[in-house]
Amino acid sequence: MDRREMLGGVGILAGVAWRPASLGASVYKEVNMLSVEERLHAIEEISVLKARYFRFADTQDWDAFRDLFTPDATLFYPEGQEHPLPRDESIAHIKTVLAGVVSVHHGHMPEIELLSADHAKGIWAMEDLLFFPPDRAREIGVESVHGFGHYHEEYVRRNGRWLIHRLKLTRLRLERRSPAIAIS
Repeated sequence: MDRREMLGGVGILAGVAWRPASLGASVYKEVNMLSVEERLHAIEEISVLKARYFRFADTQDWDAFRDLFTPDATLFYPEGQEHPLPRDESIAHIKTVLAGVVSVHHGHMPEIELLSADHAKGIWAMEDLLFFPPDRAREIGVESVHGFGHYHEEYVRRNGRWLIHRLKLTRLRLERRSPAIAIS
């Protein structure tokens, strides 16, 4: 009996979807050659990478945020962009949108699939809350935003470190709360 059989067959192994039919034989063999410990370690490193993404966005630590991505990464947030943008252009846009805003980002239930020893993809359920300062809320007519959706991402390991290479946010719901209006 091999390790996969001992740990649940060819179904799900600690978040890694085994899909030999969808992967080329050489890629499947490369992933299969990794030990269970190596696969779990890679998944944990990617999970920590995403936790830092949320924390650095909320604390507005833009230098640390930038370092989570490959230099040639693209990011796509459809509510504010028409198409994917290069890393630095996208981060400049995020900095402008979140200036003075208190944000709370949460990621849940990751589905991480190792495609090779240095390549993976993942989907994260997400929820975010944005609270705009009073003067900006009056100006834009939005006091807060509460969103739900999924991050679809591609990761690569470079120099032993996992990085986000592609990111796309899809929204399921976006609720906007307008500032209160005084009624006399």
